[in-house]
Amino acid sequence: MSSHEDSNSTDDDFFVNHNPCYMKLSAYIEDMHKQVRTSAYLEVNTSMKDEMVLGGKTFKVTRLIEERFGISGMTLSRWEKNGVISKPISIGKRNYYNEQDIEESLLKGVTD
Repeated sequence: MSSHEDSNSTDDDFFVNHNPCYMKLSAYIEDMHKQVRTSAYLEVNTSMKDEMVLGGKTFKVTRLIEERFGISGMTLSRWEKNGVISKPISIGKRNYYNEQDIEESLLKGVTD
């Protein structure tokens, strides 16, 4: 009896565990799976870059706030300067406004 039979392994298990080609192929396949998972993750995050949720609050880029509420970027800047809404989160050249702040300001009837 060989040592691999003593450990209750089948011939296939022995081949898999001791064949350098199979081990390289297995490592290659695992690496490809990682790349696919990473690529899918980046694709999802890239498509969601206009909106983010932090602490249960939704923040949207200026353009989306303008489109949703029908107000201009200048109005947002003025409201921020006057303390009507909180400062946006700036990432690079993009400003992300707290959507709830804008809704509450409009419901209160805040005007320029």
